[in-house]
Amino acid sequence: MRLAMFSPLPAGARVSVTHDNGAGFARHTRLRDGLGMDTYFADPYSSRRRGSNENRNGMIRRYLPKRSEIRMGMAGELREIVDEADNRPMRVLDYRTPAEAFADELLELQDQQGVLHL
Repeated sequence: MRLAMFSPLPAGARVSVTHDNGAGFARHTRLRDGLGMDTYFADPYSSRRRGSNENRNGMIRRYLPKRSEIRMGMAGELREIVDEADNRPMRVLDYRTPAEAFADELLELQDQQGVLHL
């Protein structure tokens, strides 16, 4: 896990993170110790506690049903699926895309810290 990717974010955007229980998060203590972020884990088999994650999985399943074969030459196709999912306006975000909502949140956090925008 590269901690540098979190460094440009204002402190208010680095408060906590919730992980799945997969092996990919075995080094979660680096976030906790290196950046002072609280780290949490979702309860296994409690999909209701990971609503946005399950929603995103449902979007991806429209293109890649369970047990779909993912081959080495599919990088471009996978990138298109991710881009479409990431750039889809969502009702829960007042019909903004996740990127737009995140940018708005960052601006609000910076304004709270007294940062001037030009």
